[in-house]
Amino acid sequence: MTAKSYRTFDAKRPRSIRTERDSGAVLDGALLQRAAHLLKNHATAMRNASHLLLQAEAPADPSLRARWRSALRDSGTGMLQLLGQLERLGDALRLDPAALASVPLADWIRDRVREARVTDPAAPVALTTSRLPAGTWRFATTPAALALGCLLSNALTHPRAGARATVTGRAVPGGFLLVVADNGQGVPVKESPMLFTPFFRGEAALDRPGAGLGLVIARAAATRAGGHVSHHSVSPRGARFELFVRGTRLPPARIQR
Repeated sequence: MTAKSYRTFDAKRPRSIRTERDSGAVLDGALLQRAAHLLKNHATAMRNASHLLLQAEAPADPSLRARWRSALRDSGTGMLQLLGQLERLGDALRLDPAALASVPLADWIRDRVREARVTDPAAPVALTTSRLPAGTWRFATTPAALALGCLLSNALTHPRAGARATVTGRAVPGGFLLVVADNGQGVPVKESPMLFTPFFRGEAALDRPGAGLGLVIARAAATRAGGHVSHHSVSPRGARFELFVRGTRLPPARIQR
């Protein structure tokens, strides 16, 4: 859903269910209404493409048949992606923020980076870590892992050669801050306010897989970890996402016990 189409759709929604960008924190009626709207669009596209394929005469233009098959495949893929991300969002909202664990933080971050690489091994992005917080930390590891995983997946979607993304971190009052920065296309100023809006997809992302819920899931999971996610533009190009997680660094004596 582009910036223009989102504004058009948002303006038609009943004012009683229009919230401030729907915050992405709950599976409310507005979000589910938009999900149903998008699923209906995918289903309609699949039906139309199937009808054209079935009704076409034998000598139909091969290029047209290829386009119809592609439309059928893309609509089916889009439907599955949307359903999968809705399930992940629901999972994020059900995570227990009180389930804390103690882990060596730098190793935990490197493990998340390795997992992201395994999930998308063909991504043409050099993903590295640098200046990670030392020591053992106690925090809500499961929601934090989901939030960081979404940000890493977002960083791996840059198709151009020479793309780079780096994860850094530092201790801050109340917890730690992780930064996922890349040298990609960046986010246009007009799109920045809608980045965490459910189903919003920027113009540069329309030709890539996705349903527009990745950053919504990241923010919801970060909230369950007692933290938050924010976006900052990078000059002259690129994006920087910051993930704050509430946690405590354990002293060595306590770790030994």
